Amino acid sequence: MVNPRSMVYISLPHSCGPLPKGYIPVLVGKEMERFMVHTKLFRHPCFIGLLEMAAQEFGYKHEGVLRIPCDVDCFRSVIALRAKS
Repeated sequence: MVNPRSMVYISLPHSCGPLPKGYIPVLVGKEMERFMVHTKLFRHPCFIGLLEMAAQEFGYKHEGVLRIPCDVDCFRSVIALRAKS
């Protein structure tokens, strides 16, 4: 289920149990598709851009699960960039 090259996997429904060590839940797009993202990915420049987009949209005091306001396909493209580097 976990892809170590991309450091992300799509989870089961929101009540899927405990998170694997080193992963953070992220909701993406209008569909609010749930991903588990490895903390190492948060340092990648493209992912930092997505985090800045989220801060502009929701602010820094947003409570709950991290939301990324971009298209799910765009998010997957960023993950693919990380897998190549």
